[in-house]
Amino acid sequence: MGKFETTDWVIELKSGARPREVVMEISTLCEFKCVHCFRWSARNFTETYMDMSKFSKILENLVQSGVEKVTLTGWGEPTTHPNFEQLLKYLRSRGLRVVLNTNGYRLSKLYRVVAENVDEIVVSIDAAALELYGRVRVGGVLPEVVESLRKVVELKRLELVTGPTIKVIFTITKLNSHEAGDLLKLARELGVNEVMYSYYIPLEGERGLDCVSDTYCIKRFEESIEKAKREYPELGLRISVPQLPLGSYRSCPFAQNKALYIRVDGSVTPCLYYSRTWKTKLFGVERSINEIVLGSAIEESLADIWRNEYSKLYYKLSFNEMPSCFTCVLANYCALTRSNDGDCLGNTPTCAHCPFYHGLTFCPL
Repeated sequence: MGKFETTDWVIELKSGARPREVVMEISTLCEFKCVHCFRWSARNFTETYMDMSKFSKILENLVQSGVEKVTLTGWGEPTTHPNFEQLLKYLRSRGLRVVLNTNGYRLSKLYRVVAENVDEIVVSIDAAALELYGRVRVGGVLPEVVESLRKVVELKRLELVTGPTIKVIFTITKLNSHEAGDLLKLARELGVNEVMYSYYIPLEGERGLDCVSDTYCIKRFEESIEKAKREYPELGLRISVPQLPLGSYRSCPFAQNKALYIRVDGSVTPCLYYSRTWKTKLFGVERSINEIVLGSAIEESLADIWRNEYSKLYYKLSFNEMPSCFTCVLANYCALTRSNDGDCLGNTPTCAHCPFYHGLTFCPL
């Protein structure tokens, strides 16, 4: 159980080890067609939602395995699930902390049930200007999202409660890097608790959105943030920015938070990034990302999956035994960096070129 050998060492996971958090994908449907969405690169991607019988089995598994927190997000919009309100209440009734990562589109009708059953709301807003928001988050209406957040904040004020915490994620592309500071002003007006900035993960057949490889785009982003800080020295909110230039520090947010990812079909994977087969193109190198399935949350105990199938990868990530393909001088020539199947240190699979591992983008954990 969670036991393996390396050189002269025998390493074994504690018998009581378990995941503390899960990210649960209850729907792969979405009413938006965001220009930067990684769904565009997924192989054999289908739009569906988790049926209630699967959800019930998984929920029982979470409780039995000692999971404490559930984040509803994934490769779709959670609020599109036809039984979304019921699912929220079930999660809350079992004593779980709940985080909702949403595009905010349906929040205007759901704000009360969300405020009463969710500990943290994470809303994706990639522009503060109406026209640009419509170009980036195609199908979305910014005023509706803003009004929804106002309703949640007002409900907190009227009922004198501290939760839910409200966070905003801004995905940085060439289209919107100059608006990063404007979002801080909007977040300040709304009473948001934190703004997180994440670089867009360039996809196969990149459409000219890549900011992380463009020094001018990065400069525009940084200058926009600094300008807003000068204008509003007391913003009253936390700001999380991605790590650039890349250094020696690397950390997997899923491993760090003792989290697993559960797909809409009940499959368990190490994280959101490796939950599907797709292609990325970071720093000029195209890579095949192959899905890594550890087991089934419907048929197997999550605690057992954690202690067995996931234990070796968890060890490697916990002790940073992964190289960095982004800082390696051979990245443009090495065949190993072309997929996540393995790396130069013998890790199979590898996280050597994961943007989340390198702090270029954030997980809503």
